[in-house]
Amino acid sequence: QLRQLPYNPAAARAQLDSLGWAPGPDGVRSRGGVPLAFTVLVPTSSAVRQRMAVLLQGQLRQLGARVAVEPLEVAAFNARLQARRFDAAVGGWHADPSPAGALQTWGSVGARPGGSNYGSYVSPAFDAHVDSALGTTDAARPQLHWLRAYQ
Repeated sequence: QLRQLPYNPAAARAQLDSLGWAPGPDGVRSRGGVPLAFTVLVPTSSAVRQRMAVLLQGQLRQLGARVAVEPLEVAAFNARLQARRFDAAVGGWHADPSPAGALQTWGSVGARPGGSNYGSYVSPAFDAHVDSALGTTDAARPQLHWLRAYQ
C-alpha cells in the first residue's frame, strides 16, 4: 500500500521557517528578498480543475505562498506544458491502458522534448522499478516493483 503524505499545515509552516522562508507583513513568505510566489496554469476547458486551482491557492496562502491562477484556453495550456514554460499546472491525464504508459508520463523517457512528462521528473530508481515490473515473468513481482516505483 502506498504511504500517504500527511496533511499538516503546522509542520509545513515549521519546515518553511527552518528553510529561511520568513512571513512578511502581508503574510507572503520570502527568503533573501525573493517572495514565495508562483503561477498555476489551468485549462479553461475544465471547471473542476479551475476550482481545484483556487482551492490549492487558498491552502497555500495559509502557508505564506502567493499563488496566481492563470486560466488558459486548452491549446495555449498544452503549448505551455509542452514547452516546459510553467511553474505549476493542474492537468489531467488519460492513462494508457498499458502499464508501460507510466514511463511516458513519469519516466525519464517522457521528460525529453515531445514527451508528456511536462515537469521533466527524472528518477533512475523509478525507471528501474517500472522496467522490472514490466519485464518480470514472476506473477508475484510486478506489484512490489510498482509499489516501490510510485513510493
